[in-house]
Amino acid sequence: DLIMKGLVATSTLLKEVLKDKYNLKTESRMSHIALFNVPEYHKMLAISDVAMNISPNKEQKIVITRNLVACLQKIGIDSPKVAIISAIESVNPKMQSSVDANEIVSYFRKEMPKLEIEGPLAFDAAINKRASIIKNIDSNISGNVDGVVVPQIESGNILYKSLIYLSKADVASVIIGAKIPIILTSRSDSSRDKFHSICSALMLI
Repeated sequence: DLIMKGLVATSTLLKEVLKDKYNLKTESRMSHIALFNVPEYHKMLAISDVAMNISPNKEQKIVITRNLVACLQKIGIDSPKVAIISAIESVNPKMQSSVDANEIVSYFRKEMPKLEIEGPLAFDAAINKRASIIKNIDSNISGNVDGVVVPQIESGNILYKSLIYLSKADVASVIIGAKIPIILTSRSDSSRDKFHSICSALMLI
């Protein structure tokens, strides 16, 4: 029913999962979802993708975003608020993540007009309303986002571990997009976080 990573490298597990003989792949792209309970934030915060897709292009980020929305809806957030993260809030051709974010938001506003999605947003503006006010950013979701999509695996991985070790956040980590959920925690994650990951995966079956 579920696959769970143990004391092995992520690449070791994923190489096996992606083999045709196991018949676990679907037409959808797999992506990683990390669900955080951060003491300083007023509700659960989902972050994607911090462990599966290394340097996704715009089209791949669209799938990652779609997977994130579907995951949030499946666990009971009917109208998720999603931020596409960059280091800035305006489009700069020299910063590809800002260009991608703008195009991803435009795509979803056509395909899913009821979805509350904004970007590019810096992380502070996404999770803190005061930051967006000071920066003079007109945002309907600032300070109240349910999920964020990071530009690439490095920024996501650093954010993931910063929240755990510096903010004492609880986390549950699952890969979705396969025929069954794949529990993919860090080897250094606590047993409590691994238990939370199993519970979250069961909600996504």
